[in-house]
Amino acid sequence: MPPIRVALLGLSQSAKTSWANDAHFPYLQSPHVKEKYQIVALLNSSEDAANRAIAAYGLDATTVKGYGDPQALAKDPNVDLVVCCTRVDLHYDTVRPSVAAGKNVYVEWPLASDHQDARELASLARNSGAQTIVGLQARVDPAIRKIRQLLEQEVIGKVLSSDLSAYSPASDRHEISDGLGYFLEKRVGGNPVTIMLGHRIDAVHSVLGEFETFQSHTQVQRPGQEILNRSDGTRTSKVSDVPDLVSIHGTLATQQPYVAPGASLVVNFHYEPPFPGTTPLVWTITGEKGQIRLSAESGSLIQTNASGPMTLQVYMFDSGKVEDISWGWEDWQTALPHRARNIGKLYEIYAENKTAEYGVADFDAAVKRHQEMDALLWKPRISQPLINLYIPKLHRLAAFVEESDIVRRGIPGPDPSADDEAIVGVDLHNPVVHQDREVERLDVRFCLTFALDVEQSELSNFVSCCYTVGREGGGAGVAAVDDEGFVGEF
Repeated sequence: MPPIRVALLGLSQSAKTSWANDAHFPYLQSPHVKEKYQIVALLNSSEDAANRAIAAYGLDATTVKGYGDPQALAKDPNVDLVVCCTRVDLHYDTVRPSVAAGKNVYVEWPLASDHQDARELASLARNSGAQTIVGLQARVDPAIRKIRQLLEQEVIGKVLSSDLSAYSPASDRHEISDGLGYFLEKRVGGNPVTIMLGHRIDAVHSVLGEFETFQSHTQVQRPGQEILNRSDGTRTSKVSDVPDLVSIHGTLATQQPYVAPGASLVVNFHYEPPFPGTTPLVWTITGEKGQIRLSAESGSLIQTNASGPMTLQVYMFDSGKVEDISWGWEDWQTALPHRARNIGKLYEIYAENKTAEYGVADFDAAVKRHQEMDALLWKPRISQPLINLYIPKLHRLAAFVEESDIVRRGIPGPDPSADDEAIVGVDLHNPVVHQDREVERLDVRFCLTFALDVEQSELSNFVSCCYTVGREGGGAGVAAVDDEGFVGEF
């Protein structure tokens, strides 16, 4: 079988982020994969920059082509897999042409700057037939897979609750390097919450399933930050709008047979070093018969294991004994830098066509995680109980909308200020097209929070607000809620 021909986006000595260099390039150039993968193209900010990278990394210029235009790369018939390791706010523009062309695409997490762009890329991939991978590599980490195996064997019985506590031991409370200055702007999409917390909580969800409901609290404890210019040592001041403290608690959906109904998940994330002597990461799973604990003594990057060893233990209630559980890397992984090991496993799984078997994240899975992250970053004020108060009335509106012609026509109903049942309809079971844009069902939290941030009193205000905003934009507003608690809007 011929090797898979890879185009690598973002491999550059001048790049301020080094994930392509640290995690992807070592695997792709290792002797282990010579017959599986071959780098055939680089895409950087310009063709000249790509050609300089080809020379700098010792690649063969006769077999590796340099690109500066994502559209041109998408047309290259010699590329089988496009791998994007650029800064997150460049992901959408650099991979969209390849996704539209039906090429298979691997994009590092986060997939895009927000869930709307991620949703569009996922929809485009479904339409083009592109196979997609998102770099949420903790899902295939051997320690995480060992935890899943223990739960499947019901070593501790049904899961009753779980809690994750994570710190960032390598971070500085008041200063950040210029290469990560964008961490202070949540609009960019790449920051400690989406990246550090996002990787950790995705690992938890990959084992225990998603939240059914959750509440969150966020805080920007230290908005005043200094950005250090590494080249000359100068500093500039900047105000951060990204939370450095996130607290989440909620109820897990019963998606896994080993999770008991009503099981809780509590997550606390601190973007700062821990108190001296405190373990930076502890994930505990409490079951009917015992507990599983994963701890990282000198670092909390589950997805890389880069900062130190991770210890896995099982405590059985009846015996009172604590047992260390062994887990380990495959032989070929031990020859790689830590950051490249789980990334390499994703490549191996893709080459063996086993992405579904291993639960590798695709663009659709990334959309779910983006929705969760956006709810934390942009909509932290609306609690689930408040949402629950509105859902019954919205269900009544849903019934009205589905029985009326409003659904099919997508036009305004009665005056929203006069009746609770005045709402614009969208078919909940089929996407619709409005102004050349496909509309899909959205989580109720996002629609409700948007409205309730403006008017937090009566349902009529909620309906009127959404209707008015939609009409000002030349379109409609919120449609209705179905039995799964989703809202359609356009």
